[in-house]
Amino acid sequence: MSDQPPANIILGIKLDGTNYPLWSRLMKVAIGGRRKAKHITNSPPSSKKEEKEFQTWEEDDLIVFSWIIQNMETRLVQRFAQHQTSKALWDSLAITYGSGADPLQIYDLEIQASKMSQEGQTLEKFWSELHNIWTEIDQRDPNPLECCDKGILTY
Repeated sequence: MSDQPPANIILGIKLDGTNYPLWSRLMKVAIGGRRKAKHITNSPPSSKKEEKEFQTWEEDDLIVFSWIIQNMETRLVQRFAQHQTSKALWDSLAITYGSGADPLQIYDLEIQASKMSQEGQTLEKFWSELHNIWTEIDQRDPNPLECCDKGILTY
């Protein structure tokens, strides 16, 4: 492997506190695509700080930490930069913004969707806004039913 660290990750959106479900999914894909997902899912290795394995892990973890921080708004960086590991940062963001299936948030999104009207917008713009709300609902409260992909393949 090269000694060069993987390139920076630029998602195109920064975590602003309101877009956590989408941001976290994109961030997880980007980190996993660089084979560093263990830094947001596992604790540090149990080896001693002097050992080569730990030093390598710590260097990689600092890279992952920087990827996460670079994709957050500055006002949030100031609140979360004190964490010591990528996993601690990731978990703290999930606790703070990933309320997930909060029934009130889901209800609010459902109300937003039901009150939407085209009102002079193009159909494409209206559909896009409505689809964004539905996607956010799905991210917060995934449908437990399995898709019909298996059945489609048999026909």
